[in-house]
Amino acid sequence: MKFYITLLMSVCFFGANSASAQSSSKPFLVVQSMTYKGGVDVSSFGVPRNPLIYESMLLPSKTSDQMIEGEALKNLLDGLGSGPLPTVIDIERWHLYTDNEDERSKSREKYLNVVRNIRAARPGIKLGYYGVVPTRTYWPLLDAGRKSERQKWENLNSRAAQDFVPHVDAIFPSLYTLYGNQEGWRIYAEETLRVAKRFGKPVYCYLWPQFNSGNPLLGGKYLPADYWMLELETCYKHSDGIVIWNHEPQKNWDPDAEWWQQTLKFLESKSIKN
Repeated sequence: MKFYITLLMSVCFFGANSASAQSSSKPFLVVQSMTYKGGVDVSSFGVPRNPLIYESMLLPSKTSDQMIEGEALKNLLDGLGSGPLPTVIDIERWHLYTDNEDERSKSREKYLNVVRNIRAARPGIKLGYYGVVPTRTYWPLLDAGRKSERQKWENLNSRAAQDFVPHVDAIFPSLYTLYGNQEGWRIYAEETLRVAKRFGKPVYCYLWPQFNSGNPLLGGKYLPADYWMLELETCYKHSDGIVIWNHEPQKNWDPDAEWWQQTLKFLESKSIKN
């Protein structure tokens, strides 16, 4: 009888622990910054919108780096709304990862000047830059024959950690899909996130459910369902959250899209409810 009671208690104990493990999930945020005709609101699924400031909003001239200021900047910030993550700035005309010391110094100062101006206009705002650190690189992370390129990237990451990262509140690496090789993407993503976590700030991955437009054969096509799920799972394992980006202003939002249905399965499996 004692054995039976002990066994029953053991089954209940381990069963409870197993159920708890299945229902628990680590802190993880999934947000979106997508553009569709008529807009898109998927906050009811636990995926709220997060503010994104595009380069064209801050730097309206393509020939000048003069940033908007005064009432124009205030109106921009007032219209952004808020989200659960820091507001993201997307400026892609300046280069922080370069051997040209003069160019790097000027680019860094421009990036930081934008941060200073925005914080002066809205004190307390939290900010991060899309894809600036660590900058996106692919083949040096996969090809052992590109050791010198990998080392250059690592060295520039170390410099950015000292003189750039302290001025932002979170890291937003771009992990957009360049090629059809899923294993290649996984290595590229894990190596990028390994470095990103060394910066000591929260890390939120930018994912795009389509292949990068820079790929002439695949660009614009949606990822296969298993590929998209791999990306979601990899980011869940190695980061603090995901920003889903897509830009199709001429199309209506399709809630039945295969990639979105995969996203819903992922959210449910991780008990993610922002």
